[in-house]
Amino acid sequence: MQQAFWSVVLSILFIALMVGLFAWPVGRAHVAERAFAKDYRSRLALVPRDAVMISGSQTVAVTYWRGLGAGEWDVIGSGGAWPGASLASIIARTLADGRRIFLDTDPGCWLPDGWQQREIVELVSIESRFRFRRISDTIYEIRPPDDETSKDIPHLSRLLPSNRAWLWSWNPFGAPLRRWSELTTSHEQRLLDS
Repeated sequence: MQQAFWSVVLSILFIALMVGLFAWPVGRAHVAERAFAKDYRSRLALVPRDAVMISGSQTVAVTYWRGLGAGEWDVIGSGGAWPGASLASIIARTLADGRRIFLDTDPGCWLPDGWQQREIVELVSIESRFRFRRISDTIYEIRPPDDETSKDIPHLSRLLPSNRAWLWSWNPFGAPLRRWSELTTSHEQRLLDS
C-alpha cells in the first residue's frame, strides 16, 4: 500500500516536471509577447494620433490602445486583414487621401515562420515603390514615390526569414527562448559598436 502511494506521488511529480519543461518556454514567450504589446504604447506615441499603422503581429496592440482612447490609429492589419498583393495600391490610395502611414520594421513584429512569411515578402516588395522617412530605430513613415525629402532606407529585406534564420535561439523542445527584437537589437548594437 505504501509502495503504491509513493509510486503515484512520484508519477505525479514526474508528469508535473515534464509538463513544466514543455510549458515554461511557451509560457515565457507568451508573457514576453504580452509585455511587448503593453509597451507598444511608447512606440505609438512617436506617430500622429490619426496615423495608419502597419505593425505586423502588434496590430492587436494598436487596436487595443485605440480602444482605450490613446489614439485614433487605423491599421493595415496582419493575418486575416492583410491586403495581400494589393498592399502597394492600398498604401498609394491611403497616401493620396492625405493620410500618413507608418511601418514598424522591428523583426519582433514580423515573425519569420507560419502565416507571416507571405506578408513579409509582400512588405519587402513595397520598398522600391515608395520613399521612407525614419522616425525611430524601427518605425518609418511611408511617403509617396515623388517625395524627394524622404531618403531613408528601411532595409526591409532583413525581415525575410532567409536573412535572419541564424538569429534563432532554440531550447531542446523547439520553442524560442528570446524574442526576435531582443536578438536583433543586441546584434545591431554589436555591429554599431564594432
